[in-house]
Amino acid sequence: MISFKQHLEEAFGRANFNKQLKKKGIDVDKRHKDNVKDAAAAKKRSAAAAKDHAAFRKKYPNIKFEAKDPGEYDNEGSMAKTQLRGVLADAEHMIGMFEDDENLPEWVQNKITKAADYLNSAHRYMMNNGED
Repeated sequence: MISFKQHLEEAFGRANFNKQLKKKGIDVDKRHKDNVKDAAAAKKRSAAAAKDHAAFRKKYPNIKFEAKDPGEYDNEGSMAKTQLRGVLADAEHMIGMFEDDENLPEWVQNKITKAADYLNSAHRYMMNNGED
C-alpha cells in the first residue's frame, strides 16, 4: 500500500506536486526539515523513556507485570500497519492544511493531542518489548 503523498507524487509528478504546494504557500523543504527535527526529538524521548524504564525495573525488581496471554495475540500486525498507514496519510494531509500561526478549534487541538499521546504510548510499549 502506498502513502497519500506517494499517490499524489505519482499523479502529479514530484516537481509539479512541489510547485502546487509552493503556490499554496507551503514550504516543502522547511516542513521536511521540521519533520526530521521532530523525529530526532522523538528518538531522544524514546531513549530517555527506555532508560527510565530500565531504572524503574532495577529499583523495583519485585513488581510483576501482566503476563501475555498467547491466545490474545493473533496476527494483529497487518491491521495495525493498515491503521498506521491511514494515520500517516491523514497526518501528512493535515500538515499541509494550516500554517504554524493559524488558530484551530479547541476540539481539533484536543483530538491531535490525544492521537499523539496514544501513538507515543503504544510506541514506547513496543520499544520496550511489551514490558511497559
